[in-house]
Order: sequence, then C-alpha cells, then structure tokens
Amino acid sequence: MNFTLSFCFFDMKLNPVNPVNPVHNSGLSDYDALGHRVRTIDAVAGTTILYYNDPEWRVLAEYDGSGALQRTFVWGNYIDEALRMRAGGSDYYYLHDQPPILEAIIGACPRFPGFP
Repeated sequence: MNFTLSFCFFDMKLNPVNPVNPVHNSGLSDYDALGHRVRTIDAVAGTTILYYNDPEWRVLAEYDGSGALQRTFVWGNYIDEALRMRAGGSDYYYLHDQPPILEAIIGACPRFPGFP
C-alpha cells in the first residue's frame, strides 16, 4: 500500500497558505500574539511589508523590508472608516456616504469657498 501524506497550512485568519511552493501563494503573513498582521512577504515579487497597528486592529503605517515608510493611514470613529492615506508624498482622501460605506477615493483635497 502506498500512502500520500498532505499538509494544509493556514494563517491567523484561516486563509490557506502554501509555504512550500511560493508560486502558488506569493503572500505569506506573520501575526503577533494578539492576531495583528505584522509582516507580509511576497516571495514572487521579492518584497516585504511591515505593519504598525493600533489597538483597534487598524493599520497606521506600512514600511518596506528595509524600514522605509511607504504609507500612513488616518482612521475615523468606526473600525473600517479610513479617512486619509499618504503614499509617495501624496494624500488620498476616502469619501464615505454613510460610514463605513466607502464611496470614492480622491487624490487631492478640493478647496471650497470659505475654507482654507
């Protein structure tokens, strides 16, 4: 009799991952003891992203593998109410119909009469 032994690996969010063959799953994530994602490694692209989280599980900043700041986020009152993202020196604003329903992302804050 021949038996084949198979393993299935899961990350903290119960997403299946395949650490043996990175081509089939290029993104592997590491989590801290509280379940916050702290690092993602993309073996195909050869990139690493480090995450800085707040106690509410929201990502406040992303860094590349060498520690250089890539993106920062500003959050509202709701857990998934993103208000602003800064990436590459540019600000992107999230517009919500009713929080937390995202309607649009704009690249620059428009100026309105009477507002600076």
